[in-house]
Amino acid sequence: MWKVNNPNGKQRESEATRTTGTAPRRLYYLDTLKLLLIVLVVVHHAIQAYGPADWWYVEGADGVESLSVLSVVNGSFSMSLFFLIAAYLLPPSYDRKGGGRYLLDRFRQFGPPILVGFLVIIPVLMYFYYVNFRDYGPIGFGAYYLDIYLGMGEEPADWSGPIWPDRQFGHLWFIQHLLVYAVLYAVWRGFCVGVTSWRGASSPSPARPATAPGAGTIVGFTLAVALATFILRGWYPVDQWVPVLEFIQAEPADLAQYAVFFIVGILAYRHGWLSAFPTRAGYVCWA
Repeated sequence: MWKVNNPNGKQRESEATRTTGTAPRRLYYLDTLKLLLIVLVVVHHAIQAYGPADWWYVEGADGVESLSVLSVVNGSFSMSLFFLIAAYLLPPSYDRKGGGRYLLDRFRQFGPPILVGFLVIIPVLMYFYYVNFRDYGPIGFGAYYLDIYLGMGEEPADWSGPIWPDRQFGHLWFIQHLLVYAVLYAVWRGFCVGVTSWRGASSPSPARPATAPGAGTIVGFTLAVALATFILRGWYPVDQWVPVLEFIQAEPADLAQYAVFFIVGILAYRHGWLSAFPTRAGYVCWA
């Protein structure tokens, strides 16, 4: 549920309801925005075989330039915006549930699909990729699953990679990242509580009216993210994935966008940015 927080984020939802007598207002446009992003993700993958020059499971089709442009433009913002919306929901969830229940719910929500995908769905996709696009000879699914996917067999001397063994999370990387970021957020909140306790309790600062970032701040933020992305892509091209800590599937080329927009989502909730932007600013940005 999308809700507006007071600017300093001191009150929990229940406390805000008791003191004001009204429940926090729901931001309905975020529901619409999330639905639009889901449609864009489906469209993005549906046109992979017909537009971009990237590898896809279907080959030999003639590329369409307009679809290629659509793929590039869509890929430049859609997932970053998903991370921002997801992060916007974390603080109220943590405030309402507390650290332990918050983490338990995150693992209940993201853990099962990650495990089912990793152990059941992704191995099937990787097996067909192995059989059709690699020259290692015929192999049964059972042997592939144990020896190649899980890495119980010996790595071939001419292994084509990109990593050994073949196990990965595929398109589940997004919810895997959400789970990792949720854990990091919980650690950060716990750290903040520890620092506050060590310094001694202090009275909360009075709430201040929410103020949205100005145009100069937004432009500067955009240039900083673009520069960070440019630097990262000098080392890691687009579509090059690496296993962080041998577990987290990450594409460094876009990591600056994803991580930063996740942080922005948390700040947007705490400072009430999404309800503070004037209507005129929205129309100007749309134009």
